[in-house]
Amino acid sequence: MNDRPSQIPRLMWVTDRHRQAHPTIDIAAGVVHAGVNAIHVREKDLSSSELRALVESIQAVAGNCLVIVNGDVAVAQQCGAGLHLAESAPLDGLEPAGIPLLGRSVHSPESAAASEAFDYVVAGHVFVTGSKPGLRPLGLDGLAGIVRKAPCPALAIGGITPENTADVLATGAHGIAVMTGIGAASDPVGTARRYREAIDQFLANDTTGTEQP
Repeated sequence: MNDRPSQIPRLMWVTDRHRQAHPTIDIAAGVVHAGVNAIHVREKDLSSSELRALVESIQAVAGNCLVIVNGDVAVAQQCGAGLHLAESAPLDGLEPAGIPLLGRSVHSPESAAASEAFDYVVAGHVFVTGSKPGLRPLGLDGLAGIVRKAPCPALAIGGITPENTADVLATGAHGIAVMTGIGAASDPVGTARRYREAIDQFLANDTTGTEQP
């Protein structure tokens, strides 16, 4: 499915309503105008009906921003949303019909290399982050190793700030995914804009001919 690079986001916001400074829908309505081009709805404690309602409410304000569902194949298909799977999620029997984008989390070059069925991977965590206490981060070298092995574009996640975004992208990562860096910010829209400006500045200086949305 990795023949649609133009749809791969540069800046993905990953929701976590338990660690956000504002309601999810309010953040979503703002950040889609600040350069976020994918919203990854990661609310694992919601029922399928609750998750579907949240996804639909986000889609109503998302405009051209892609909405991605974490883990629930049925909700993704019902909503025509993207689908993101855990590294350990089985692929047997997965029917991606109606799903515009399929991604997975990876934590090693080996998992990245085994991701031929996916449009993108999210690699992490890159730096120390409160979301993964006590777990050793990949670091930039570890991220670069995953990027090299991935058969599809890789987004980086974990402890990424506007200030270190250029270093992350210099590994070859296609883009970044951010959770509390945006969601927990007192000004999520302004913060999202700073991330996007850092991405756009890097791409403007990139000499590899990488296309941008």
